[in-house]
Amino acid sequence: MKTAKVDIETEKAEIKQQLVSEERALNSLIGFREEFIPSSDDVKPASFHEDWSKILLTGTGNFAIEAFRESAKTQIAIRANLLHALTYPQKHRNYSVIICATQTTASKKLQEVSREFLVNGAMNGLVQEVKDNSGLALEVHYKTVEKVRTAINFVRGNFFMHVMIYS
Repeated sequence: MKTAKVDIETEKAEIKQQLVSEERALNSLIGFREEFIPSSDDVKPASFHEDWSKILLTGTGNFAIEAFRESAKTQIAIRANLLHALTYPQKHRNYSVIICATQTTASKKLQEVSREFLVNGAMNGLVQEVKDNSGLALEVHYKTVEKVRTAINFVRGNFFMHVMIYS
């Protein structure tokens, strides 16, 4: 009887920890990276990474990042941001623009994110069907009524990657 009570308490503690981790992943791109896409060579995030995260997740205007090399611009603004949008589709994050130098670069980044998302069962658990995964677009239909549309369009000599969430 005592063993069963200890097991239940252990399970409760584990579930509570999972909920805390999930909430952190939902509310922070830094937490999302730590929970879903950790890397053995990750270093402690800089304070401005949390600023970027807050703006990318809750901002209502345009946002551009200019920072020094190796400052995790791609890891936060493109990889974690797009994977987060695909994992947690939300109407208020219905349009993102990522500027790349060429269509090839933008397509490569989209394909990397797409592959990573589609093989990770923890991230794609709500996916019902992938409608388009051409490298120029990624359209995912969820078991809920929302879907995410990612496409690359050419605008004024630069290539933009758009992430649109709509129902």
